[in-house]
Amino acid sequence: MAVLIILLVSLLGIINQANSLHVPFKDCSKGPKTVTIKYVDISPCKKSPCTVTKGKNYTISIDFMTGTEGAKNLTASIFADIKGQEFPYPNPQPDACKDSGIVCPVKAKAEYTYDATFLVPKFVPHMAVVVGFRLKNEKDVEFLCVEVPCVVS
Repeated sequence: MAVLIILLVSLLGIINQANSLHVPFKDCSKGPKTVTIKYVDISPCKKSPCTVTKGKNYTISIDFMTGTEGAKNLTASIFADIKGQEFPYPNPQPDACKDSGIVCPVKAKAEYTYDATFLVPKFVPHMAVVVGFRLKNEKDVEFLCVEVPCVVS
């Protein structure tokens, strides 16, 4: 039975990898770097820039290593960067310690993966856009920020 469970978990991981892609990203953190971002995945995404379809859900995974400081809590926000101007984007789960793969408090010098699902609204026009994900700590100080190029179709 244990072998069957391991086989199923491995198979699900392979299927998920086939539908996700390490995407190029920009570390948009302002101020001192508190984390090292290892990679960013978007699922489903098969090429970069990711083409996201209106009315569909996508999952972003940000794998990172904390530096010398942790955090008691993290708050998540999403934004769209259009020609250098940031626009807030609806985030169904602003508490980054819930349903994200992160258990708070976040420890120093530890590896984490932040997972978030976002919906591409139907009203968004067809366009190239940079989508940003930001985590702030309990002091409202930026903990992590990444920007990922996407094309809305």
